[in-house]
Amino acid sequence: MTLHKTQIIPFSHFFLIQPLNGYNNSFFLNLIQQIVDGIIPESLWNEMKLNSDPEMIYYRLVSMLPLFKCSHLDETSQFVTVTYLCPEEYTYHARRFVIDTLTKSLTPGKQLEIVGGINFQFQFAMSSSRRFYIAQEIVSIRNESENKIIRKNLPEVIQELKQKLPSQFVRGSNHILHPIFMPRNEEETIRNLIVLSKQIKYVKDLPQVSIHYEKQTHIDLTFTIIVARLLKGAMEPLRKILEKSRIKLDIEDVRFTGYVKQKYVKEGAIFRITIDKRPFFRPDHSVDLLKARQKIVGELSDCLGEFRDFNGGMILKQDEALNLLRQDLGKLSAESEFLLENYFYSLKPGIMQTVHDTATLNKHYELLRTVLKSDLKVQPYQVLGESIEKFFLCFITAQDSSFKESVLNAIAPLKISTHDLTTSFLEINDTSAMGFILRVECPEIVQKFRAAILSGFNEWCHKFYCPLE
Repeated sequence: MTLHKTQIIPFSHFFLIQPLNGYNNSFFLNLIQQIVDGIIPESLWNEMKLNSDPEMIYYRLVSMLPLFKCSHLDETSQFVTVTYLCPEEYTYHARRFVIDTLTKSLTPGKQLEIVGGINFQFQFAMSSSRRFYIAQEIVSIRNESENKIIRKNLPEVIQELKQKLPSQFVRGSNHILHPIFMPRNEEETIRNLIVLSKQIKYVKDLPQVSIHYEKQTHIDLTFTIIVARLLKGAMEPLRKILEKSRIKLDIEDVRFTGYVKQKYVKEGAIFRITIDKRPFFRPDHSVDLLKARQKIVGELSDCLGEFRDFNGGMILKQDEALNLLRQDLGKLSAESEFLLENYFYSLKPGIMQTVHDTATLNKHYELLRTVLKSDLKVQPYQVLGESIEKFFLCFITAQDSSFKESVLNAIAPLKISTHDLTTSFLEINDTSAMGFILRVECPEIVQKFRAAILSGFNEWCHKFYCPLE
């Protein structure tokens, strides 16, 4: 018997899946549908009974990702099945990372075997703007001893996967996707909306707009846009204006944020704009984010009229600081230019890109170039530091980026403020590099900082069975 592709039977029409590639085998699609239905949290099923707005349900689902679910495991089990749901962007990294973690971490020191699995990209029929990736791995349990160890370690391993999968995607995308030189700051979105709203104090004030790069796919760039404005007279509400716009956008939130003179309502909106990134490629195939941002500004002007580009000044300052650093370094090869941009925009907090003077950044960048020449086949890591005036500069490299978390945890007890400690993290070919610019108030802090870094490396090396001498 052959089923038509439309005969997919979900628990709820909210979660009816739709293949991204036109695949139409109904038996397979119904299997995927059952797997998807099975991983949707119980809290969402309950929420659907009270809330009929699909966009709100999808928004809640996305906020929970990645999701993991395991099959029941007891002392007689010979297999354990791990199912996970994540954004479609994770496709190229999620499965490799999950399989590697399961096979190596469930029974430390022994390699487990994945004996089967299934994975699929899809969207929900009621929401074409969000795409997902679901996969299921079947791990073989060979004996009672393995069974006991796996049952003990499984909860901790799943928790580790939930925490680390998003960062592994960001890390991996540096290799698979075209490099982008602007960090996103998603956790501050609501705070930024409040800040924009407070900028509007008078009836004649222009709308306030803040534009932030969020993510990319192979063909698109996505920006988060935050808008605050006054709703005056016969003006259309912000939501209606956005819904009628010809821009490809996804509205996340529209709300009232206050009043001016207790009469005029302040509106706030958070939404995302997606544009084709191909017109913004540089010769080295990285993406010129400034030009892409200018395109967004033009589109928003057509939609909203005249507005104040709230964070545009900071973008220009970053560009000016980078140009000064270029001039100080002199003529660079295409490869060095690429590394320089990658280094500059990796500095965190982002404000420090414009705070540090050119001479300090020049020294730090040269330190990076030096440490990248180290042969990591001879020694698995390198630590290179230098003191200049009121700063201690440092770069550390290793072939595996997992040292980053151990080092950050080791220096955390020093409680160094973000104003005094600038960090950088890059992945160049097969080398991971982490840099620090430490403002030195007293010599003792340098000794403590060095000791903390080595302590972090010791912890990391013990995990990988290669303790430092």
